[in-house]
Amino acid sequence: MEANSISTIPAPLYQKLKRMKQDVISFEHIEGLIEVPTPPVFSGVFSPPFFNFWHGNSPQTVINAVQRIKNTMADKGPFDGVFGVSEGGAALLSALMQEELQSFGLKFIVLVAPTPPFESSGRRRLDVSQTGRAMIEIPTIFITGAYDPLRPLPD
Repeated sequence: MEANSISTIPAPLYQKLKRMKQDVISFEHIEGLIEVPTPPVFSGVFSPPFFNFWHGNSPQTVINAVQRIKNTMADKGPFDGVFGVSEGGAALLSALMQEELQSFGLKFIVLVAPTPPFESSGRRRLDVSQTGRAMIEIPTIFITGAYDPLRPLPD
């Protein structure tokens, strides 16, 4: 059984996953459009180029990134699930929280160290922990490291 998913994971990791599971899972890879220097954490591990989805907190680049994800989901879906890493995770969350999630028919969401999503104007990040309700009702796993800078450390 083949699963079809959309991915915003960094291209080098995507290539490794694609080679490992090409008979089981297929990916539609979306990458940011803004080329950036190699992040120090990837130096010597993955080869450039590297891309961001948005430039700083530029509202227009956020809106453009979210629209690219929505268009890909609409044009190339349906997808069983989505997989996003870091800024790609934030872009996925931003897109998914602006659409009726059920219309995408997703069965799962995997997010690795996502940064907080943006609200629809692209001007402000959402603090989804303060809403008091589930923002996503699709089975979702958030994977973070013990020292992730956006994860509160225990006392």
